[in-house]
Amino acid sequence: MGRDAKGKFEKGTSGNNNGRPKAARKKLQSLEDLDKIVLEVASRPMTVRSAGGQETVTMFQANLMGLASGSLANRMAAKNFIDTVRRSAGAEDSRRRRREDEERRQNRTRSY
Repeated sequence: MGRDAKGKFEKGTSGNNNGRPKAARKKLQSLEDLDKIVLEVASRPMTVRSAGGQETVTMFQANLMGLASGSLANRMAAKNFIDTVRRSAGAEDSRRRRREDEERRQNRTRSY
């Protein structure tokens, strides 16, 4: 593979001739996909330091805590994150209600 006596790669050669493998990423195909990812990220656990020591909370809870304290830039970032999560949660809730309403309508038409 082109290593010298010390085990180092010779100039112009690499130990990874095939390059970095392509990551298997799910493509965003709709706003619904984006909303699901936003809500998933907001639900991830993270460790924060508080007066009582360290505690594990969701990322959303950590941003709520950051809204109450921290620098202006941190508070603005926390507010933007919270707004994004609220919009995504509202959109998901609306889609869920529409699906439920559609199912009810279909069940009513079947029963006639």
